[in-house]
Amino acid sequence: MKNELFLTLPAIAVAPLLLALIAATARKQSGPSLYLLPLGLAVAFGLWTGFAIATEGLFGFWNEHVRNAWSNQIWLDLLLAFGLCWALMLPKMRLAGMNPWPWLLLLLCTGSFGLLLATSRYLFLVRQPENRKHPSI
Repeated sequence: MKNELFLTLPAIAVAPLLLALIAATARKQSGPSLYLLPLGLAVAFGLWTGFAIATEGLFGFWNEHVRNAWSNQIWLDLLLAFGLCWALMLPKMRLAGMNPWPWLLLLLCTGSFGLLLATSRYLFLVRQPENRKHPSI
């Protein structure tokens, strides 16, 4: 059962991601509840991460990133994506009144989970009336 899940989950995960990306791109303006999308993704990803930690251990991910050239490539890809997302989010987070240090620590400790939560918080804050005065947010 476990091997079947590991073989099918990557393919299954692509569909909702593509739908979310297409829906977000097609919208002319973000709605007031857009923050719920990264929040929901964080919850789902957090549950899966909990399962992975329970079955493979807290540092089980490291063996996966040092196994071969593709494993290294995936690790480097994740680092580049996190760095790019952080560089794009950081000025906007500051304008929205977020202290970036706790969010950076969360991202460094949890990866995408922390980034999704930071994004959700940012999207929530920019919908608040006091933050709408910043045109660059």
